[in-house]
Amino acid sequence: MGWLLRLARSIAGVAAVENGDRWRRGFSVRHDWPDGTHILVGFRLTRPAAERRRRGTEAYWRTAPMRPRCSVVPVSFRDWELHGQRSDCRAPDCPIAERPPAEPVRTTR
Repeated sequence: MGWLLRLARSIAGVAAVENGDRWRRGFSVRHDWPDGTHILVGFRLTRPAAERRRRGTEAYWRTAPMRPRCSVVPVSFRDWELHGQRSDCRAPDCPIAERPPAEPVRTTR
């Protein structure tokens, strides 16, 4: 059964995460649905890889009548696996997208 789990992780792009490295930080795509629930999909080790996954996910859902709002969030592999066991998650402690720093307000005189 272990080979099946390794195969699934390899297909998901997380083959570099070993059993002793469960707390490794990575990135995931968060889908926020209109009903207030969310899911985390596509764990990746780098932000650029997660951004590619986000763009692919948005393209997939583009023609659907109901689309999730997609964002890239930082998450450990262990937390990502645990989140996969939740259905219809609405927990406020789940990772959210990091907001870019606000630009300073310029005043003219």
